[in-house]
Amino acid sequence: MGIPKNNRQFLFSLLFSFLLSLPLGAANGGGIVLRPGQPLQIATMDMPEFGLSTRNAVDLAIEQFGNLQGHPIKTKHYGRGCDERKEMDGFIQGLIREPKTLGLVGPICSGRTVRIVQTLSDAKILTISPANTFSGFSDPAFHELIPYYFRTAPSDQFQGGVGAEFAISPKAQNGLGATTAAIIYYGDDEAGYSSVLRQGFREAFIAAGGTIVGEFPIQFGQTDFNDALDEMGEAEVVYAPIFDPPVIGGVAGRLDVPVLLIELAFVVFVGGAIFFAASQNRTNKKTGN
Repeated sequence: MGIPKNNRQFLFSLLFSFLLSLPLGAANGGGIVLRPGQPLQIATMDMPEFGLSTRNAVDLAIEQFGNLQGHPIKTKHYGRGCDERKEMDGFIQGLIREPKTLGLVGPICSGRTVRIVQTLSDAKILTISPANTFSGFSDPAFHELIPYYFRTAPSDQFQGGVGAEFAISPKAQNGLGATTAAIIYYGDDEAGYSSVLRQGFREAFIAAGGTIVGEFPIQFGQTDFNDALDEMGEAEVVYAPIFDPPVIGGVAGRLDVPVLLIELAFVVFVGGAIFFAASQNRTNKKTGN
């Protein structure tokens, strides 16, 4: 499965618990009137690399939970969970006008959520993202302004530091025991996911006595990594807060390193939360699992 079972259960327990706590006539601004047995709708916003895992998790959870107060639950998959084009935000108005939509699973990317979540919350559409990591979403002031938003992914504020702690902790303490590390990051992502995790990892790794042998900017979709790989030297860990499976595969293949935190020779890959999902989705496509 693209989303681990415990995360899937938590996500949809939260979603369905919230929905079950509402009288159907009170949801979505009090505008829903249903005939007995009439279906309700849950929308999803995913992205191509995570589409199968997100959609399959939604469909499986609905199958497991059954109906809601006697009403079948259907899904509508919108995609566009990471679309950077502001002109594509107009479809949100169509989603809001759907009279039987009670909740949205998504978006995937935090930047997309920032742009549309106020509109969704004002329409009282419950929004739960399985992948948003922007630290600002944990600010109490944000939740006072946007009370209909939740997420199940960890905050960027902690991911980099936790990765560094895992990388430098002794093997006797279930760490990697690394003293040197290289960082690969998106060079055009000055304030986003990749840069925040890069900074958190660097600061924590150095504070714990480690050495950063180099930091190497790449571009999304890049295929030539020779310059960066040649300069990594004696790095025992490559920290890669990226979410582009071709990049992950290209770098890992050149270093002869497995993607999922398995030590081979002297180099190990460590990434952020989305790194595991992207890598796992590639495995799912190959194995059918």
